Amino acid sequence: MLRPSRDLYCIDLSATERGGQAAGTVALEHVPDPFTVPVTVDGHYRYTPRITLRGLPPAPGGTRYVAWAMTPTMDAVQRLGTVANGVQRGAEISLDRFLVLITAEQGVGSAEP
Repeated sequence: MLRPSRDLYCIDLSATERGGQAAGTVALEHVPDPFTVPVTVDGHYRYTPRITLRGLPPAPGGTRYVAWAMTPTMDAVQRLGTVANGVQRGAEISLDRFLVLITAEQGVGSAEP
């Protein structure tokens, strides 16, 4: 099976004990931009995540899985969108350093996990 590059632009995802055999990757792709480097007005790189998940168990009753990007100190959070097994694109990430988490959420539009 082909996998994304193992360089700085690919993040491996692994499950907690409750996640069972779930696993996946997040490949960070540059946002198309007319200039050389896609950055925000304040200088943060912009990425589009391609999230690939497998083995994700059915979401507990009334919930959906949601992907999040957050700084290591968890003081800034960006919702990437709902996810499922397979490949999907998430919302743009514009954090310099970040983690990617997948959580089960009750509300469709929750702003933070």
